[in-house]
Amino acid sequence: MDSPQVWAAWIGGAFLVVGSLITAFVALLKHRIDLRQLRHDETRWLLELQGDLERKLLDARLETYPEIFQGLKELSHYPQGNTAETNC
Repeated sequence: MDSPQVWAAWIGGAFLVVGSLITAFVALLKHRIDLRQLRHDETRWLLELQGDLERKLLDARLETYPEIFQGLKELSHYPQGNTAETNC
């Protein structure tokens, strides 16, 4: 164990192990950062999709209002042109 080749092999192996541990740590850290970024982007995309859906629903409601009011006009108790004050 006192030979220089044995010590060089041990030191080389130690450097290899330490280097592997550092590489694994950096890869894990990068993975966590990428995962956090992905979750952030996913949240942003979901919020954008939800906003687009709400805008489309609002547009659909606004398009159907004239049809609804036409139907309500036909259900009115008063003939066209008369109001509550003129019937009293």
